[in-house]
Amino acid sequence: MSTQPNFKTILQQTSTGEMIYWMAFVACLGTLQFGYHVAELNAPLGIIICHENSTDCIDLLPRDVGYVTAAFSVGGLISAMLAGLAASNYGPRKVSLFNTLSFIAGPLFMANATNADTLAFGRFVSGLGAGSAIVVTPLFLNEIAPYELRGMFGALSQISVNVGIVSAQIAGLLITTSWRYILIIGFFIGMANLASLAFIPESPKWLVSQNRSAEATSILAKLRDSRAMAAKEVEEWQKDMQNVMFESDQLMAPVSSIASNRVEAVSLVSFATRTTYRKPLIAILIIMTGQQLCGINAIMFYGVSILGEIIPQYATLVNVFISILGTLVTIGASRFIDVLGRKRLLLYSIFGMSMSAAFVATGIISNWPIISSLAAALFVVSFGIGLGPIPFLMVAELVEPNCVGAAQSVGMTSNWLVTFAVGYFFPLVNAQLGGYTFYLFCAFGISYLIMVAKFVPETKNKHNFTEVWSMG
Repeated sequence: MSTQPNFKTILQQTSTGEMIYWMAFVACLGTLQFGYHVAELNAPLGIIICHENSTDCIDLLPRDVGYVTAAFSVGGLISAMLAGLAASNYGPRKVSLFNTLSFIAGPLFMANATNADTLAFGRFVSGLGAGSAIVVTPLFLNEIAPYELRGMFGALSQISVNVGIVSAQIAGLLITTSWRYILIIGFFIGMANLASLAFIPESPKWLVSQNRSAEATSILAKLRDSRAMAAKEVEEWQKDMQNVMFESDQLMAPVSSIASNRVEAVSLVSFATRTTYRKPLIAILIIMTGQQLCGINAIMFYGVSILGEIIPQYATLVNVFISILGTLVTIGASRFIDVLGRKRLLLYSIFGMSMSAAFVATGIISNWPIISSLAAALFVVSFGIGLGPIPFLMVAELVEPNCVGAAQSVGMTSNWLVTFAVGYFFPLVNAQLGGYTFYLFCAFGISYLIMVAKFVPETKNKHNFTEVWSMG
């Protein structure tokens, strides 16, 4: 008599190294889909838009292109506002399971679209999953990562985003028979994500917050070198959460919550309005809005169109090369996050993006294709060394454990608002200003360079909220 495999039997048969990386891989499928949907319209946009002699196409004006592109950001904004607190209440794994419904349904609408509204609705539905995934995945990775590898695990979110972007670019390069095939690929990734989530456990740190320490220890023992090490880490989590309940002057936990050893999460409104959280709030808003206002999604959404103005024959190929380069740089840079520090890499990254944006603008205006292409590559490389992976990692490090959900939601809401603005307004502004648009991104970058230097603390080797903000 055969029995169906379940998580407990798989857990017993899986080694420590295999389990932690398997969990990380499955978690990162969510952010991989985020990246895929960010870039899925980039390469095929030229054939989706109706031209003379077009057959299978959709009639899209520049404002319609912005509308369809930005619909993804609207969905992401809505889910990002709710995902952090949902993860705090129900656990990252359950939220990730729910996300896959959007990742499965969205591509079905897009691949069968015959007008802008249906295409935009599919983008919106996919955005619901993506907005939640980009909140929950960094949270999940942070909670399963060994302390000494926290920076590297935190970078996995951005690496998987880049892999998704590269996958979409390669699909656009190789699939020339129909743009609909490119959009339906997301359906199959969503199905794979749904199936794989059945074989990973819930976050052990979240289980501790729910007073399920024995279960958390059992799971964490498979992610560490020994059960004793896991038990010690669970004990440290319990102490941290007790400190939050008894020492924070901002959290007045009910007696019943203290007695049950469960930590009450700080609400979104409380985090956004209480003066005690003002410094981390400002720092989070700076790094999360700066990630988008420095201009990265102008390349991710419209890179082929931008380069197509100066190198029409090679625009897609160059864009694929730039995306692959960005992925490789992000992978390499992940090893230095815990060495050089978060803040230093952020400053290097923003400076590089600002200078690159200026060269992109100059190359486009002067019709220097080599300068524009090299500057665009340097732009993406600069993003990959800091501003890409680090903001997602730092949000959880800047706040107390009971604030993580609210902080993630605030950070990602601001991120999605700016993503929407860039996605919607860039085609309109670019139609008026052309290459000069990238001088605006250069100016934004210089402004954020100053703000990060002044308001964002270093979190490397800081063990808790007090160390981060007392040592600067």
